Amino acid sequence: MLKKHRNPLRLITGGLAIGALAVLGLWSAAGTTATSVPSTVGGYLYDNAPLPTGTMTESGVAAPAGTQWSELQHDTGNTTESNTTLGTSCSLTTATSFRCADDFTVPAGQTWTVDQVVTFAYQTGFSGSTSPILSATLQIWSGRPGDSGSSIIFGDTTTNRLATSTDALIYRTGGTVVPAPATPGTTRKVWQNNITVSPAQVLSAGTYWIDFQTAIAANGAHFAPPATVVGSRTQPGWNARQLTGTGWVDALDTGNPAAAPDVNVDFPFKLVGTSSTATVASSRADFDHDGKTDVSVFRPSEGNWYINGSTAGVSVINWGISTDVLTPADYDGDGKADTAIFRASDTEGAADFYILNSAGFTLSGYAWGSTGDVPTVGDFDGDGKDDVAIYRSSDSNFYVLGSTSGMVVTNVPGTTPVVGDYDGDGKADTVMYSSGSWAGPLSGGTVLSGTLGGAGDVPVQGDYDGDGKTDLAVFRAAEGNWYIFRSSDSQTAVVQFGAAGDVPAPGDYDGDGTEDQAIYRGGTWWINGSTAGVSVVAFGLGSDKPVPASANP
Repeated sequence: MLKKHRNPLRLITGGLAIGALAVLGLWSAAGTTATSVPSTVGGYLYDNAPLPTGTMTESGVAAPAGTQWSELQHDTGNTTESNTTLGTSCSLTTATSFRCADDFTVPAGQTWTVDQVVTFAYQTGFSGSTSPILSATLQIWSGRPGDSGSSIIFGDTTTNRLATSTDALIYRTGGTVVPAPATPGTTRKVWQNNITVSPAQVLSAGTYWIDFQTAIAANGAHFAPPATVVGSRTQPGWNARQLTGTGWVDALDTGNPAAAPDVNVDFPFKLVGTSSTATVASSRADFDHDGKTDVSVFRPSEGNWYINGSTAGVSVINWGISTDVLTPADYDGDGKADTAIFRASDTEGAADFYILNSAGFTLSGYAWGSTGDVPTVGDFDGDGKDDVAIYRSSDSNFYVLGSTSGMVVTNVPGTTPVVGDYDGDGKADTVMYSSGSWAGPLSGGTVLSGTLGGAGDVPVQGDYDGDGKTDLAVFRAAEGNWYIFRSSDSQTAVVQFGAAGDVPAPGDYDGDGTEDQAIYRGGTWWINGSTAGVSVVAFGLGSDKPVPASANP
């Protein structure tokens, strides 16, 4: 969890969740589902989770030249408990046929063609120069293995699909510091196993599971090392499974000592293949995935969201109380905005974000914030899912919990967070607005520094010229003017639309890929569609809050 009482946090660099579990937590109601998230890393279509932990053990022992350790971890700051599982059996043995499974998600709007699945394994004490892995079988599931209704869409448990097995240049070893230090050794050389998917599988958007098994000579015992993140025993969304010979069970690390809590594990695996992306318009507060911002309000007196979906029609969802901050966004990556609120709590472990995922209407809660923090949700790691994030004015830091990247902390002084994708790379940027000054680092490696607006103006950043980049923009209520600095031609446009007392609620209401000026005035919406022209919609009451006004572009 993000520590309450504003404790200092360790800065995470390079997108790796180092020490993340000590400062983040996932709270989920019963029945909540969690899935792994996609990323394109190192030429692979998908890389599920890390395995190496570096060239030096925590105790300071160097790995053999050209190799890295994969060292069992403990949560940062916890000196009494650590992981204990060096490897999980995913192997055919003389006694039992073990298999292992883990999931991946093809994002909305994408189609993946998978040619190979890459897994990892070691045989304790094996000292040969060529891999002991002789065969591998693979299945791909629609649905979680072992669940009713799940089905196998590729593969079987008998065909040997092993293409190659090569030295991964990694040695698995126990924890060298906490709680009972292990001596690092090279008895567990890890091998990378490339398993052929033939014919290649074309997968549309959705969540899938791989299940795999490897074998060595005489069906001897060997193991798959679970994923390893430095400074963390587990991660949100880790949910791997193991077939024990009699049934599928959750794969767990029981902890060292035995009194340590059990935690879920994931398996490091990679997908080889290609991805094609369909043209799917995205817009803030799009609850029915038609590429259009939906006219929608939150009624504080009832705790109800009233959504006038441009395709789905009117719906009402009870979610929140009058003092909550609205944080609508697509947290589950299905292309639909989820109803979500931020309710800051200073109670250790208590949720701050409450999210009703549109995919399956499951509930997720995140302990990520404290009183006084400002929610700054956006897709900061570019995986197609919005991430919970806050800005803390007391230390001028953005605290982002990336669904792929883990925790990232960025220091950006300023007055008002204005999250958006200013460089058009598909990742939200941590930018601040202060009385006309815009500044912050961009995910593409440059820095934004600009001037637009002044004291009293309301920032209304968005992509008003359709070039894929967020434009600097403010609404000046005293004039009823929108001032927009277009990134496409570096020109400032002035659009008169609104009056004092109006609430600006920009969005792409006509679905043409460009932001529209819109205002909410006492139960009436005035929308200046860039393609559809001006429209007036009566929807809501004077005391309602327009939902798009709370959604980042």
